Amino acid sequence: MTDRPPEHPPSPPSESTIHNPKSTILSLPGWAQPGDAFRDLLGRVGHPWQGVALADLQAEGDALGAAGREAYTEALARRLEAAEGPVVLVGWSMGGTVALEGALARPDRVRGLILINTTACFPRPPGDPRGQPPRNISALALGVRTAPGPALFAFWRHAAQPQPPDRDMIRAQVAYAKGLGTEALLHGLDYLRETDLRSRLGAVAVPTLVLHAEEDRIIPVGAGRELAEGIPNAKLAILPELGHDAPKLTPAPLAARIREELARW
Repeated sequence: MTDRPPEHPPSPPSESTIHNPKSTILSLPGWAQPGDAFRDLLGRVGHPWQGVALADLQAEGDALGAAGREAYTEALARRLEAAEGPVVLVGWSMGGTVALEGALARPDRVRGLILINTTACFPRPPGDPRGQPPRNISALALGVRTAPGPALFAFWRHAAQPQPPDRDMIRAQVAYAKGLGTEALLHGLDYLRETDLRSRLGAVAVPTLVLHAEEDRIIPVGAGRELAEGIPNAKLAILPELGHDAPKLTPAPLAARIREELARW
């Protein structure tokens, strides 16, 4: 049976209500996801948290004068500097890659790093089991330009596997993504196409937990193993029978593992 968000989940604490820097979580969801995508997952963890959509980071970075892929990391660095104390960064998919860059840029402001279904490098040569061939990313970008509704629906239906797709949830995700506009969606795909952090993994200097779904069809589990092997002292937890959208479709096992790790930090 699939876990589903409550019909009326409690609102996350606002930035002004977060007082304990040791337990504050800053969450970064995946490409084209809203800032509250982690609502059910982090509500189960029981720590104060704040979600930030990547599209908002991009807009903040643009306002700071950052160009291209640097927009996300410049804006995240600014948020880390403004926080009351070190935060725990929780990133999913592309959000995990951005969180990884934040931990590399400002380790003094990051208490720990939790990477969910994340990769250090998304595009891989055909046959490499740790990512997607560049042609797949280009095909998605073309779909976003020419037929965004069907392209986005097909992407999230694929991301749900092996769980049955929640069509109402996917329709809501498609509506949100289309509302961001084509430029913002393509900006995120460009970031995924251009970012390669593999050579920098050894420089990560904060406690790190890598959570990866064993049946992830978007970012295969080999990418999670690569992160755990490259980041000093990182812990790896493989989540059997779950897919890329596990944070939304099956949050309970992820929340339990995150709670366990936060108790150690």
